[in-house]
Amino acid sequence: MRDSFLAALEEAPPLAAVALFDAYPVLLPPDQRGEAAVQLLVERLLGLDLGDRAAALLRQAMEQASGTSRAALGLRLAMLRL
Repeated sequence: MRDSFLAALEEAPPLAAVALFDAYPVLLPPDQRGEAAVQLLVERLLGLDLGDRAAALLRQAMEQASGTSRAALGLRLAMLRL
């Protein structure tokens, strides 16, 4: 199920992928694959000049993550805010 969720996040248009993430955040794996999916969504949102939405996505993902994934997402959020 999580593999299908990750595939959908990668293949869907950016805003549809974020809507999918918002609807089912618990399906995001708490490992490197989940972190990579969030990073990809953030980059796609930034490409559309949606920095505020990208920051909100990072914040939401960071709150659910733990360990090094949480630290990496927090670092990316801090870099985005600068």
